[in-house]
Amino acid sequence: MDKLLLNLVLLAGLVGLAFFILNLFIPNFRSFFINQPTVTSLVLTLSSVTSLIFGIIIFTGQPWPFATNYIEKSLWFFTFAFGGTLANISWVIMLSKNKEWGWYAGVSGGSLSLVATILTMLPLLQMLASNEQFEADLRKALGDEYISRIPNSVKAGFRNSYFNLTDYIVGLNTGNYSFKQDLVFRTVGNEKLQLDVFYPTSSNNTASNPTLVVIHGGGFEQGDKSEYPEFNAYLATRGWTVFSINYRLAPKYTYPAPQEDVQCALLYIAKNGATYGADINKLVLMGRSAGGNLALSAAYNPNILPTDSSCRQQLPSVKAVVAYYPPTDLTDWYNKDTSGRIQPIVARYIGGTPSQKPEEYSLASPINNVRGNMPPSLLIESGRDQLDLSNQSTLLADKLRANGNKVALLFLPWAGHSFDSTFEGISNQPILYFTERFLAYVVAG
Repeated sequence: MDKLLLNLVLLAGLVGLAFFILNLFIPNFRSFFINQPTVTSLVLTLSSVTSLIFGIIIFTGQPWPFATNYIEKSLWFFTFAFGGTLANISWVIMLSKNKEWGWYAGVSGGSLSLVATILTMLPLLQMLASNEQFEADLRKALGDEYISRIPNSVKAGFRNSYFNLTDYIVGLNTGNYSFKQDLVFRTVGNEKLQLDVFYPTSSNNTASNPTLVVIHGGGFEQGDKSEYPEFNAYLATRGWTVFSINYRLAPKYTYPAPQEDVQCALLYIAKNGATYGADINKLVLMGRSAGGNLALSAAYNPNILPTDSSCRQQLPSVKAVVAYYPPTDLTDWYNKDTSGRIQPIVARYIGGTPSQKPEEYSLASPINNVRGNMPPSLLIESGRDQLDLSNQSTLLADKLRANGNKVALLFLPWAGHSFDSTFEGISNQPILYFTERFLAYVVAG
C-alpha cells in the first residue's frame, strides 16, 4: 500500500486525538476554534465522511486489490476514525451552549466516525477471535501432540505470538540469507523458464535443508517468481531452501503447459538443489491462487507426464502441500461466476469452456485427483475473496477428509484475496505463525 496514504491517515488520526486533548485542557486553544466554526465544522465533517468511506471499503472488501490492502492495515484507518470520533465529541461539547449548525454537524460527524471506528476495528477483532480456532484446526489435522514432533532447535525460530503490534508497525525482520536469481531450469522454444533460490547463509552444500518450492499466482496469465520475497527470505533465515519458480502463462500457453513446467522445475531441483543445501527428501510444494492450483495438482497427480522428454522421469516425492486461496474445482469456479470476471480467465487458461474441454477442466482441478494416502495439506481460505474463491478450499478439504487424508483448513472470514501481500498485516501474521509450524511438522520425520 502507498506509504504516503498510510502516513496521512495515521497523522490525521493523531491530529484528531490532539484536538480532543487540547480542547479539554487549553481554553485559548478551544476559543480559537469556536471563533472559526464554519471551517472547523467542514474539516471535521470531511474527515468523518472520508473515514466512513474507508470503513465501508474494509467492511465490504471491495474494490480489489485496494480493499485487501486496507483490511491488512486497518489499524491505521481505525486510528483515523477514532481520532475523528474524539475530535467531533470535543467539538460538540464546545458548542453545547450554542446549538447552531456547527453543533449538529459535530453530532453527525461524530456518528459517522463512530461507525467507521467500529468497521475498521472488525478485522482485528475477528483475527483475535479466530486464532484459537486455527490452533484447534491444526491439531485436529495433525494430532494434539504435533508440536512435540518438531525439534526444539526449529521451534526456537518460530514466531511466539499470533500477532505482534511492533511487527505490524515497523515490519517483520527476515534476517540474513543467501540468494541466487534467474537460474534457467527449462527452455521452451525461445523462452527460458527461470527460478530464484533463497537459502541459509550457512548451508555449505550439506543438502540437509528442508525444501520449499513456491509457485506464484496471477490468474494463470500474469505474475512471476519475484512475488512475496519476504516470505521466502523469512523461511531461508530459518533453515529452509526456497525455490520460487516461473511457468509459461496463458493465453499464449494453455493447460497443461504450466503443470509441465512445474514438474520440470521439480526435476531440476532434485538434480541441482544440493548446491543450495536442499534435501529433496524433505520437499514441500506451496502456491498462491493460481499457483496453489498448480501446487496441489503437482502434489496430487504427479503422473501427468510433460510432453518434453527431458522431464519424463520419476518425480521426487512430496512431503506436503500448502495452498493459499487456490481454485480447486475449475468447473465449479467457472459455472458460479456472477461477476463476469472469472469465466474469461479460466477459459483462456484451459483453452475453452467446460462444455468444450470437459476432460481438461477435470484434470486441471485438484479436487478430481483426491484419493487415499495423499500428502498432508494446509489450505488457507479468505472469506472476502474478491475472485469468488471463498468456497474452493472448503470443497477440497471436505473431499480430502472423506478419503482419510490429513488436511488443515484455516478460514479467515475478514480477509481478501492476496492478503499476504502485506507481509506484516493482520491476516498474514497469524497465518505465518501456523504455516511455519505445519511446515516444520511435515518434514520432521
